[in-house]
Amino acid sequence: MLKPTLLVVTALVTTAVAQAAAPLAPNHLVLNEVVANPLGTDLGNEWIEIYNPTPFDVDLAGWTVTDRDTGASGGTDGLSGIVPAFGHLVVTLKAPRLANTADDVALVAPDGLVVDEIAWGGTSGRAAAPEGHALARWHLLSPTGPALGSEDEWHVTATPTPGAANAAWTP
Repeated sequence: MLKPTLLVVTALVTTAVAQAAAPLAPNHLVLNEVVANPLGTDLGNEWIEIYNPTPFDVDLAGWTVTDRDTGASGGTDGLSGIVPAFGHLVVTLKAPRLANTADDVALVAPDGLVVDEIAWGGTSGRAAAPEGHALARWHLLSPTGPALGSEDEWHVTATPTPGAANAAWTP
């Protein structure tokens, strides 16, 4: 009687270890940095950085960035290009879309699923970045940083880093 029980337990432990070691889905992307209020004119200078934390290149065909603001600046930009494995891709917005003081931006997969978003100003509880500064994700800088999705995972930085890892920051 003891041997079958041990076999079942061994099978359950092996399954749990295999599931824990499974890689991230190949379409898992995150917003990493946003410049909504660039120095000078916003036209052609607002940008959003996407980070790919997986070991797979991700094709952005069918993906969109949506400014969820219901005002005049709201809108959607289709994306193109490849986000390399463990790499960054900067998306320069075609028209001024992002409100400088309060807004909400979402990264949307081809199936319509919102895979990540960030809000600032207004009732979001997150400060807007001053002119020339960026909102940068803290979570990607340190495994001991705030949990993904927490209010504290983003910070304002005077050192935007388009296409590269975010500048070091200590809360």
